[in-house]
Amino acid sequence: MRRAAWWGGVGLLAAGLVFFAGRTAAAVRDYAAAPRLVETAAAEGERGFRLALPPGDPLAGAAAPGRAVVFVYGRDCAASRDNLWNWADVLVAARGRAVRFYAAEPARPGAPADPRHYWGGMARAVTAAAAPADTLHARFRVSVTPATLLVENGTVVRTYVGPLTPAARRGVLRFVAGAAPGG
Repeated sequence: MRRAAWWGGVGLLAAGLVFFAGRTAAAVRDYAAAPRLVETAAAEGERGFRLALPPGDPLAGAAAPGRAVVFVYGRDCAASRDNLWNWADVLVAARGRAVRFYAAEPARPGAPADPRHYWGGMARAVTAAAAPADTLHARFRVSVTPATLLVENGTVVRTYVGPLTPAARRGVLRFVAGAAPGG
């Protein structure tokens, strides 16, 4: 009787291990199959280049005189979702300041045409648009999400790739307040 219970417990544990190993393998396979959504950084931290955005592009205002912040995100990117809190704090700190906000995401087949729903209540303060991943990379020189670009008079003065660290968040807040972003 004892031996049967022991073997039953071993069998249950083995079944659980097989089940979770299968789920882990599926998750790794899904992650590896999505290179266009979250890629490795090709130009991490690149700065000093002028934005070349065509007239009529919803994000063209980022290249206009003045200050702008561009958020590059992926709807299916967990790091982008986690970074929304940082971006929300930046938007709150920018109230009453002369800073424009833009959000760009890689377009995906089957995704809703209007990316503004991702931003919820923040959509009033952010001009959001989707574009092919290659186009986003060519325009903003980042290929990883999330990324935060600080733009002054059409020139990218700082790019923070990945979720904002405390130091990067302070740099973005300084930029929004009118100072140089620093480090």
